[in-house]
Amino acid sequence: MTGKISRLPGEIRDQLNRRLANGEPADTLLPWLNGLPEVQAVINDQFAGLPVNEQNLSDYRKRGFRRWEIRQAALEFSAEAQADQSPGAQVFAEPLLNNLVHWLTLHLAAVAQSSTPTDQSEAEFRQIRHLLADVVVLRRGDLVARRIQLEQQRLVLEQTKNKESLELLFWEWTKRPDIQAKLFPHRDPDKMRRDVVRLIDTELLGVPRSYDDDSEIDPSCLI
Repeated sequence: MTGKISRLPGEIRDQLNRRLANGEPADTLLPWLNGLPEVQAVINDQFAGLPVNEQNLSDYRKRGFRRWEIRQAALEFSAEAQADQSPGAQVFAEPLLNNLVHWLTLHLAAVAQSSTPTDQSEAEFRQIRHLLADVVVLRRGDLVARRIQLEQQRLVLEQTKNKESLELLFWEWTKRPDIQAKLFPHRDPDKMRRDVVRLIDTELLGVPRSYDDDSEIDPSCLI
């Protein structure tokens, strides 16, 4: 059965959790809690106007507040793990999950070492088991994501190698005499040799010469 405090609005429960975490006693918490209009509305509507008492607060400490403490510890742990990363570095999921598993394992061991099992320890066991189950799901998702990333990198590398190989084969193919004849059917090999000599004389040696052939130099000689 859900207790009185668990029926209260989330903002009020969050305030209560923080005041409990600060060690505030029941004799100050109860007057504050029962004096809130939101709390009075819930009490009048669902609990026949009976106020929150010490037993209600004690029960909530063992269950609702304890769950909140575990969640807060996990959030603080996550924030500290991110803060430990170098500035601008990406926070990777795997180290964070490994550290979280380590923290949950230690917490589970601490609860297991309790000399006398209680309802509180049983509730903690269940809560930690649920958290561990969630972590397992996250770890599986992280491994799948990593496999996909590695596969994508492998495909990109293969595509790059294939592209380079194809380009190399293409240029080798274009050097074949039969392909040259098909690509440039009107090219005159003798004229190309004359054009090369003209370029060497004029451009490299700077020797001015007059030629009977005033036609344009074949562009391939300029390469």
